[in-house]
Amino acid sequence: MPRIHPIRLLLFALVSSVTLLGGCANWYFGSHAIFPPAYKTVHVKMFVPPDQSRFGEAQMLTEAIQKRIEQVTPYKLVGSPMQADLIIEGRIASASKRTTQNHPSGYALQTSENMVVQAKLVINRQRLRPNQGEAIDLAASGNGKYYPLAGQSYASANQKTVEEAARRLVAQLEVLW
Repeated sequence: MPRIHPIRLLLFALVSSVTLLGGCANWYFGSHAIFPPAYKTVHVKMFVPPDQSRFGEAQMLTEAIQKRIEQVTPYKLVGSPMQADLIIEGRIASASKRTTQNHPSGYALQTSENMVVQAKLVINRQRLRPNQGEAIDLAASGNGKYYPLAGQSYASANQKTVEEAARRLVAQLEVLW
């Protein structure tokens, strides 16, 4: 059996590793693998409530979406649509609260809240005029339950509902690419 010279073995290993790593040069790892590197900034417009009595929920939803984008995406939030590569705008299509379980004496044991959100992701290619790029429709919902008898407040259930809707909406940004 012929003996392989150590320098040839080293040369073979070096060429093989360069070839393998060179083939992976265009691959991205981490959150960059999920989100395209062409987009760097995003602007989230204030969400529109279904009626004026739900203005606080729309504000909470907008803030929850912004926080979620900062947590899980490589995008940076900007204050102006003119500076953004991506623009998210939307509205709360419906928000409802209902009692799902009653005590025999009539008061609520369990209450459920549901929120449906419709949004649009606008890709601002030239950054010339916001909302003139291509748009992708998004939809998400959030559900929350609270137990008044156990001392849980409506505000904590509402916050969970808003955060779930925001999480589902931002998760759709991953799926789009």
